Amino acid sequence: MADTDTIEFASDRFSVFVNLSNMPIIFLPCYGDSKCVGVFLSVILCSTQLKAFDMNVTQDDMLRVEYGHLIGDLKIGDRAYVHPVNFCSKNDQLFLMKNRPTRQKYGYTITMSFEVVPNNMVSITLETDYKKSLDEVSYVIPSYHPCKYHEQYIPNLEFFAVKSIHGHENMRDYIGFLKEAGFEFKADLN
Repeated sequence: MADTDTIEFASDRFSVFVNLSNMPIIFLPCYGDSKCVGVFLSVILCSTQLKAFDMNVTQDDMLRVEYGHLIGDLKIGDRAYVHPVNFCSKNDQLFLMKNRPTRQKYGYTITMSFEVVPNNMVSITLETDYKKSLDEVSYVIPSYHPCKYHEQYIPNLEFFAVKSIHGHENMRDYIGFLKEAGFEFKADLN
């Protein structure tokens, strides 16, 4: 096609002429008995606007750009801070999502940290003086939502199994420790 070629798309309601400069001109007919010369609308589009913005990096890489490291980037013996929402459960076991960012230590409230240990596992520890925040139990209880909810939205989601939390290997013992430490609970476990 030469630069002066046009393509016409027409219907009974409008006509569109597109030339190679990607400048469609849409002609709209006049309706009714009134005299009219014609109405037209010109829309200028450049070729880059004809497709959506290309996300040519992975979701994991975008999180690394924004936060620095992902939980799964760490190796055995490495430690980092983690948010309680980065946990999930499956088959009555607790897991830490690898495809989530590490976080900064908070000095004004409780922070959870983890250490990567052998066998694709992590050990969780409470940081900061947690006795100053005994009314903030949500900061020390990891999320227990089913992992399948996160797997629907996070491609290639991977996990570390949680070996222990503050030295305890099951939730009942961990909650008992928190209760003894003075944390306020809304109900007791039976």
